[in-house]
Amino acid sequence: MTEASTAIVAGANTAELNTAELNAAGLQFFPCDKPLGSVLLLHGAGAPVQSVFFQQLIGELQAAGLQCYAANFAYMQSTLQGQRKVAPKAAKLLPELAAFVKLVRTQQQVADKTALPLWLLGKSMGGRVASLYLAAPEADLTGIAGALVLGYPLCPPAKAKDALKQQAASLERSSHFNQLRRPLFIAQGSRDAFGSPAQLAAYVPEGAGVTLLAQSGADHDFAVRKQDPFSRTELFAQICRQINWQQGDQHG
Repeated sequence: MTEASTAIVAGANTAELNTAELNAAGLQFFPCDKPLGSVLLLHGAGAPVQSVFFQQLIGELQAAGLQCYAANFAYMQSTLQGQRKVAPKAAKLLPELAAFVKLVRTQQQVADKTALPLWLLGKSMGGRVASLYLAAPEADLTGIAGALVLGYPLCPPAKAKDALKQQAASLERSSHFNQLRRPLFIAQGSRDAFGSPAQLAAYVPEGAGVTLLAQSGADHDFAVRKQDPFSRTELFAQICRQINWQQGDQHG
């Protein structure tokens, strides 16, 4: 973790948040001083937002001026309580995401007093759910600036071994891209077993509002190789610098 993000900085708005309500809904709040925006974090299929991945990521987001709301879906909350459950299909998690967004939006109105832009940020499955939400015609996107996916799960590795299954899975998981109602950024590692940046680009329609941020050396979990001259936290910091969090576009 970079020096700027080694500690969680308490902002002036922390006391006004209803942390009990957040925690009951499976959310944790990570403040920062003078935030430029807020991020709702969504985990992947197998590990919660308490994982090392997210703790490293949260530090870099805070250093970039973003306060974070980290959410565990209900199945993951049950798993953490000792009742192991598998992840539902991504589309079935949309009502839970809508509830998270509504709660965060309410908390922001009480604590921030200003309309900070809200971003959805998901790892793998969580990112896919976020992208589906941005494309859903019934979704309330008020105040949402866009979404960032870390490692889009274009095609499960097991299906990638068969060309027909690979194509079918990739088409099914990208078919909503041309229906997006907010900008979608996808940071994709060059060694991602669920799809390389080039493979993903082949399924992104022109003008769909999707920006690909290729990450050299990273795998699906953004782990890097020993020979790479950077760490995972440095990759996270680089991604944070690439996005204009207030305007919803890419920094030049």
